[in-house]
Amino acid sequence: LVIATRDGLAASGVALALGRELAAGGRRVVLVDLDADNAFLSLLVGQGVAGLSDFAAGAAGFGDIIHTDTQSTCHVVPAGNLGAPTADMAAFAVEALSRGYE
Repeated sequence: LVIATRDGLAASGVALALGRELAAGGRRVVLVDLDADNAFLSLLVGQGVAGLSDFAAGAAGFGDIIHTDTQSTCHVVPAGNLGAPTADMAAFAVEALSRGYE
């Protein structure tokens, strides 16, 4: 788990590099972007694709929000198109994803 608590920290880049390295070693990795305002990880899978906030609003199914990184076997769950996901939704997603990823 890689998080940033202040603006200016390069947490997304660190998470991406670490995730890709782990995936290259055969690990099942998912990167979850919870930063709707600065959604760097979300851009890896394209602008406007379904993400966590879309799932929270009932606009997308859980499987619809898991996308593949174009440069690795990492999966990415973007923040979504409907604002920041709630803390409860983020916790739910992380718990659900932890069952299928390392």
